[in-house]
Formats: sequence, C-alpha cells, structure tokens
Amino acid sequence: MTSEQGHPLQPGGNGNGNGNGNGHGGGLHSIKLDVFEGPLDLLLYLIKKDEIDIYDIPIARITGQYLEYLRLMETLDLEIAGEYLVVAATLIRIKSSMLLPRDPLAEDEEDPRDELVRALLEYRKYKEVSLELREREAQNRGVYGRSDLVDPVSLTKDEFVNNYSLYDLLSAFKDVLDRVEEEIYCEVAVDRVTVEQRIAYVEAVLQHSTGIRFADLLDDNPTRNILVMTFIALLELLRTGKIGLRQNGPFTDIWLYPVAA
Repeated sequence: MTSEQGHPLQPGGNGNGNGNGNGHGGGLHSIKLDVFEGPLDLLLYLIKKDEIDIYDIPIARITGQYLEYLRLMETLDLEIAGEYLVVAATLIRIKSSMLLPRDPLAEDEEDPRDELVRALLEYRKYKEVSLELREREAQNRGVYGRSDLVDPVSLTKDEFVNNYSLYDLLSAFKDVLDRVEEEIYCEVAVDRVTVEQRIAYVEAVLQHSTGIRFADLLDDNPTRNILVMTFIALLELLRTGKIGLRQNGPFTDIWLYPVAA
C-alpha cells in the first residue's frame, strides 16, 4: 500500500472524514462526535480487549470484529470516516495475503502484517504522549479526572471530564443488542419512537437519579429499534454536554450522570 500524507495507517491519518447516514426519525441525522477518534483507535481497542500480542495479530479474528463494529456504527447512523473503510480494505487484503502459501525459497519475506504492526505501534506511542499531555492540562485547569473522589453530580458542565472509552460504550451497546431477539418487521405502534422521545426518557431517568449504569438504562427497551433510538439519544445528550459518562478503568461498567449547566 502506498504511503501518502493522511494515510490511515499513519498517525496523522486517523482523522475523520464525511460519511453517509441513513437518517433516523426525530430530525436527527448522521451524528459525528469529537470523541470518535478513528480506525487505529478501534484496532488498538480490540487488541487490548482480547489481550492480543500486537506482534502476532490474528488477522482473521480482528478483521471480523472490526467489520462488526463498522456495521454497528452504520446501524447507529454515525458518520464513518473514509479512513475506516480504507483500513477495512487493508485488513481484508492482509487476511487474503495470509492465506497464500509462503515461498519456501524466499529469504526474509515480509510478514503481510508488518506494515499494520508498525503503524499501530507508532500510533500507540503518539496516543500515550497525547494522553499524558491532556492529563497534565486537566490537572492545571483544576478539573476532575477518573481517580478523583468527587461526586460527579456536583460538577458543572465545565468541570465534568467525560472519562470513558468510546469503544467500551459501543461494546456495551453491542452486548445489549446481541441479547435482544431479532426484530419482527411489522407495524407495531409501541416501536414507533423518535430520538426526541428517548432523549426525554433519559433526562427523566437521570432527573431522579444520582447516576445510572449504562446497561441498566436500557432495561426497559424491548426491541432493537428502541435500543438504537435510545443509544442515539445518549450520543446527542453527550454531544450537547447534558450528560456525562464515567468509567473506573478500561473495560469496566460505564455510568451516566446528569451534568449541571
């Protein structure tokens, strides 16, 4: 694959582009959030979640998981940057190359995964430095991070730091969605909900709560359609700063809190 400026397998190429959404009811269409970082973040998340050796990536498994997340993002009408699709094509190409017989006479034949591994290692180093700088800035501004023993409900919008992994949020939603039986496609009045209705529902729940676990919020949602609408409502409330999310650590439960204006 040719290396160019803005290549998705370069640290500078993990940005967001434009995607096409299908549009959901309620006047909200494709949602694009700054917390959605990029395809290399997703790959690093999957590698860390499954405790995979980054130098020996099981390409078939990672490719399948990566494509599942892309399908989930499309279901949620999230703007998928072009870089996600390029990386998907790269993974499929590497997977195909791994299936080809190796030339026994070839000396020092490069592993098809090497370019990907180099890109992930470089990007991970870049992310670690970036995270350290962000944490220092937050400390200097006197805002509260994950380890601070502060009641999140008492924090204002300017003080609240959303401390969570985007892909943990998607993963938690995917787990709930997988437990729901496939929707029966027929006109059911209770299913015809809008994003605005689910925003009102989430706000009402948090109005009478000091915080709620993400999975518990979805307990009243019997169908895939309502689950999707609720999740999009959460993203919209998150984007507008009306709710905050917290995790105690990677891959732990996500909690939702109301955020004061």
